[in-house]
Amino acid sequence: MARTRRVSAAQEDYLEAILDLAGETGTVRAGAIARLLSVHKSTVTAALKTLAAKGLIRYAPYDVASLSVRGKKIAGEITRRHRLIEAFLTEILLLSPEVARRNACRMEHAMDSKTLARLAVFAAFIRDHPIAREDWPRHFALHLTQSSRRTA
Repeated sequence: MARTRRVSAAQEDYLEAILDLAGETGTVRAGAIARLLSVHKSTVTAALKTLAAKGLIRYAPYDVASLSVRGKKIAGEITRRHRLIEAFLTEILLLSPEVARRNACRMEHAMDSKTLARLAVFAAFIRDHPIAREDWPRHFALHLTQSSRRTA
């Protein structure tokens, strides 16, 4: 069953970008968001107005944007999801950092909380159990190498 969503995946991306860019000042300009997300500044402005109307950010045209308490909570959760998925993709599935980052950006919005929790438990199991940590990743990497030779 799909999650009911009040904040779209694109809006979550904007919240995550604001959190990422805001730094110590807690504020960010639309141009910086546009550069990070590779979109036009007018697209960012429209998104910021929508997020402000939802009470997720504080924003006025031609001014800086900052996250509200609720916006910061959502952005923090999306960032946590992203980092967990990206780490799983690089450390467990041995994908390149760039491929892992791109896929984590898509997966963070679609994965339900139970699946994400299971992913975290599995990653912790591999990290925390010496036999699994020493054996499993090495054998998996070897398997990937052999599989790619067969499909090439």
